[in-house]
Amino acid sequence: MEDASLSGENERIDELIGFIRRNKYRTLLYDDTLVRKLIQNVTVYEEHFVISFKSGIEIEV
Repeated sequence: MEDASLSGENERIDELIGFIRRNKYRTLLYDDTLVRKLIQNVTVYEEHFVISFKSGIEIEV
C-alpha cells in the first residue's frame, strides 16, 4: 500500500515540477481548479504563511 501512496505523491510532484518549468517565464492568471488540485491548505501567521501542497511539500512565504 505504501508503494502506491509514494507513487501517487511522486506523480503529483512531477506534475508540479513540469507545470513550473512550462510556465517559468509566463505571467499566470489565478486558476481555481489548479489551486484545488495542488494545494492542501494555507496556514496564515502574523508575519508569514505556509502553503502545504497535496504532495507533502510545504513552502513558507
